[in-house]
Amino acid sequence: MVLTKIQVNAIWYATKDLVDPGHPVEARRAGYDLLAACVKHPNSSDMDRREYFNTLVEKVSPEDFHLQLAALIELCKHGKDLSGFRWEIIELLCKWVKVVFEAAEKARKSSKSSPKSQPSREEMNFNELIDFVINVIKFNLNVFDDDATAKL
Repeated sequence: MVLTKIQVNAIWYATKDLVDPGHPVEARRAGYDLLAACVKHPNSSDMDRREYFNTLVEKVSPEDFHLQLAALIELCKHGKDLSGFRWEIIELLCKWVKVVFEAAEKARKSSKSSPKSQPSREEMNFNELIDFVINVIKFNLNVFDDDATAKL
């Protein structure tokens, strides 16, 4: 069953509050999964996409960052489509790289005392974020000026 744009927007508005950090982790996870599904709708306008972007980046919770990033990657089609928020994403990604790098560095330092078996969630977040930043740059070189690209 293919949903209409109106149905997708209704699901979006009914779901977006689930990602609030005050909700239980299961509700937030379900909320991000539903939002990630909504952003895949092919007939979203630039205004819809801006609303999706603003909602996805509004409330940052370190424990939900991987869900938030996954939904944003879906919205951006892995960096290929930034319509509706092209310039806002540069500032966001610059801020996120700094914050996520610091969290990964802190996790790395605290795990040095224990045997390393797998990367921490923070390190995985950082790696995924850097992959996304690379894709955003790669697919949007013709859109961004040199200063914007240099920031990233």
